[in-house]
Amino acid sequence: MLTFQDNFHQNRDARELYFSQYMLLNQQLAELYQVPTVTGGDFVRVKTPDFPPRIGLMTQASVLAMNSDGEDSHPIKRGCGY
Repeated sequence: MLTFQDNFHQNRDARELYFSQYMLLNQQLAELYQVPTVTGGDFVRVKTPDFPPRIGLMTQASVLAMNSDGEDSHPIKRGCGY
């Protein structure tokens, strides 16, 4: 939700949701994505690391987990090989 709000309020092109090279992270999410530079509860914009490649919404954990059943990640259902 925060990604959509940021995109809307910053008047960015909607295509940036799929191709953006940044993420909005707080410390808890930064730990999940193994980004060591974020501390605290506030969300900040962080350039995505080059590896593993994370570009746009399709590589965010929330989207990747959406079609998982807890036993299998179902990469075919989510449309990417990560």
